[in-house]
Amino acid sequence: MKSGKEVISDIIKRRELKGYSAAELARRVGISRAAQSRYEKGERSFPVNDIDKYAIALDTTVEELLGLTKEINKKEKLDEKETNIIIPLYGDIAAGALSTLNGVIEKDVTYISIPVQFFNGHSRVGAFALHVNGESMNKIIPNRSYVICLPLEKANLSDGQIVIFSHDGEYSMKRFINNAEDEVLIFRPESNDPKFRDIVIDYHTTRDLKIYAKVIGYYVNLGE
Repeated sequence: MKSGKEVISDIIKRRELKGYSAAELARRVGISRAAQSRYEKGERSFPVNDIDKYAIALDTTVEELLGLTKEINKKEKLDEKETNIIIPLYGDIAAGALSTLNGVIEKDVTYISIPVQFFNGHSRVGAFALHVNGESMNKIIPNRSYVICLPLEKANLSDGQIVIFSHDGEYSMKRFINNAEDEVLIFRPESNDPKFRDIVIDYHTTRDLKIYAKVIGYYVNLGE
């Protein structure tokens, strides 16, 4: 997985290959020219939250920009008799109150071994794990377990999916519901604790909403 400097270096190469100026790329991503210039000069840390926008603007994927593709391809070539695979563990995600998630571009990313059956019917490309820290999904996902996630674009959201998302710059995990009649998006907890409430976002105020991944399962390490 690439460091932040390696990601921005790759972005510069890709924009130059497409013939984009820094200003043009900034326009396509939806940021200021000054901000893009500071990222490219290393004067400001690269915004992980916008990695999906850069991928779209440069006709590539989040996995390519983060340098995950080669790692995943190597894992895909492992013997078919394997019983576990290794995926990156990016830290904690609050399943209760919204909390800030550490940026995923870190030099000290750790890895976790997951039983291969978690991927029955699912691609492994881009898969990662998060540590659950909260009780708002405890009817189906225990606190302190690991959720196994696959990258998901906002355009591919489907009702009923459990997703990792951020709103107003903070992150959480909830079940997604699209209420077209009331023109709202609902992110619903599934908890035995009644204090947890729906997060409701109006169709017209989704600018700050980002969808990062869908949850395909959870894993409990009994050795912890």
